[in-house]
Amino acid sequence: MAMTALYLAGLGIIENGIINVRQYTSEALDAALAGSTRLFTLAGCASIFEIVGTMALPVLAFLIIQGAEDAGDKKRHLLILGALALLCEVPYNLSCRGQLFDLSSQSVMLSVFLCAAMVLCLSQAEGPGAGRKVLCAAIVLAGVLWAFMLRCSFGTGLVLLVADLYLLRRNLVLKTVLGMAVSLIYVAAPLSFYVLYGYDGSGREEKAGAVFYLFYPALLLITGIIGMICRNCYYSWP
Repeated sequence: MAMTALYLAGLGIIENGIINVRQYTSEALDAALAGSTRLFTLAGCASIFEIVGTMALPVLAFLIIQGAEDAGDKKRHLLILGALALLCEVPYNLSCRGQLFDLSSQSVMLSVFLCAAMVLCLSQAEGPGAGRKVLCAAIVLAGVLWAFMLRCSFGTGLVLLVADLYLLRRNLVLKTVLGMAVSLIYVAAPLSFYVLYGYDGSGREEKAGAVFYLFYPALLLITGIIGMICRNCYYSWP
């Protein structure tokens, strides 16, 4: 949760709020960064926050699998995630795009929903034989394509991480090596595999309450409001 908060603080408050990068062209932003030490420092902080925030992705992939496996009613679990994905869209647009409606990218919760649906399909498709392996590969490819077409935040990478952690769950070393290779696209994400490698399975009996599900949309809304306030307030660069 702390890493998620850092990521959204960097993107929603600093980039889209204080700096308001949407008001610049790429050339104008480069010129502004070169001419202002304060702006350059803030942009650097935002980048660091976002990089550190991506460390949560392998843990998120693991939790998606754990949630899908532990759900008593799998269809209800998917419906909850789907409803949560829809609920997150407006706060996500406000926090990460600075407006209420934007189709250029979708919330990571839509990626979570796609990944959970993929895990459910893989659990039904797994089995001995080449045909089953081809079917699993087709399901993963479908997940990647859907994430790409819907422009889900972290979509393709998260789908591949979930596929790796689920399909190779009985091979700890190979799962870790391939997972770290896939997560390299997010720079700091491979560091989280140290946590996953040492996880012993404790705590699975704990059930997520409403606060757990509402944390992300609430955080999106908070960072979006703070970012909007920052954009609308007078801010003087040196």
